Amino acid sequence: MNEIDKLNPEDWVRVNRLKTPEECEQFAKNVDQTHPHLALAARRRAVALRADGHNPASPVLRDIWEAVYAYEEVLFQEHGRRLRAGHTRRSITARGELNAIEEIVKRRSVTDGFHRMRNAGLFDKTFEAVVLRHPHDFSQAAIESATAKLNQWETGLDTSSGS
Repeated sequence: MNEIDKLNPEDWVRVNRLKTPEECEQFAKNVDQTHPHLALAARRRAVALRADGHNPASPVLRDIWEAVYAYEEVLFQEHGRRLRAGHTRRSITARGELNAIEEIVKRRSVTDGFHRMRNAGLFDKTFEAVVLRHPHDFSQAAIESATAKLNQWETGLDTSSGS
């Protein structure tokens, strides 16, 4: 069971009332020590609001931008300041969202970002998870790579810390 599963209906109402990423951040900061599951839900809401602000044209693009913003949220939690996922954003600018994510996922080893997302409770926001949620948008090679990486981690075989 992960932290988000601990939310009751009243918790969902509280989190869904948050209308901006800034409100979500303040709420998360306020409840982090006493209710970490609410803080995680608020951070997830901030990620979703940021992705919505990007105006994605399709569900797969929305999921991709949620993954980017989720990773940037992890960086914020680690460093205490807003950092951009510069390499990923440059790759998206150069190749487009789908091609950039395809290339990232097809890398042989899992990335530091994969590990950071997993450790932050945002495993479902990894690019690998995005590929598996939208298999019709990616190549068979990307699907196989994403599946292998996720299976490696789930079975405890992942010992790489690749980059």
